[in-house]
Amino acid sequence: MSITIDSAMLSYNESRFGALANAERKLKGGEAELKKLRQAGEDFEAIFIKQMLDAMRKTLPKGGLIDGGMAEEIFEDLLYEERAKIMAKTGSLGIADMIYNQYKDRVAAQFPADAARN
Repeated sequence: MSITIDSAMLSYNESRFGALANAERKLKGGEAELKKLRQAGEDFEAIFIKQMLDAMRKTLPKGGLIDGGMAEEIFEDLLYEERAKIMAKTGSLGIADMIYNQYKDRVAAQFPADAARN
């Protein structure tokens, strides 16, 4: 019988802890979701910039005495990807800001506790 009581108490404590954790998650959720929205906007802008840089790179003539082959192509692709991420972080085109401004009210509406605090 004591095993049943112990497991019942354990289940009660776990559910109570889960409820507290869920409440805390909801309170902090709005801020976290807005950060995720900002990051998603920057990621989208980075993808857009990468596509633009790739299109620009294709217009450059290939040729010369030494061709790097596949290794050079892979390195260039990774280099352009990192450059695109850096350009997106600086907000050079403003696409991430437009996405954030467009959707921040919808995200904030899902977390009324955050709106009341701010």
